[in-house]
Amino acid sequence: MSTQENTDYIKPLPVIQPHSQAFWDATQNGKFLIQHCIDCDSNIFYPRRDCPECWSNKLDWIEASGKGEVYSFSITYEGVEEKFVADLPIVLAWVDLPEGPRVNTNIIKLWKLLYINILTIIILRSYLGFSIPT
Repeated sequence: MSTQENTDYIKPLPVIQPHSQAFWDATQNGKFLIQHCIDCDSNIFYPRRDCPECWSNKLDWIEASGKGEVYSFSITYEGVEEKFVADLPIVLAWVDLPEGPRVNTNIIKLWKLLYINILTIIILRSYLGFSIPT
């Protein structure tokens, strides 16, 4: 995974919760973590207090590979809040991780070559002390 720095960031930043602290700490070290339920063996993303499969609160963290396969995507060419206009077109994708979870992300590079089932990687971009997965 690579990290890129941007100091001109004007978009909303994450609000760190106790159950997501480990995730955000790991992104600072170039790692993408997902949760693992000890009781039902499910892998989970986004960070939560309880497993969405069995409702157990016995969750641990595992490092994801940072690779995935595009399940679906949508391209937005207009109609966004002013802070996002410079990013148009915005490419939102559902990406299946080999570890199990399907994650929602932005496709930043080479989006014109995007198609269903193409392999992709997670890039962490640094903004004002946060490393945001894209």
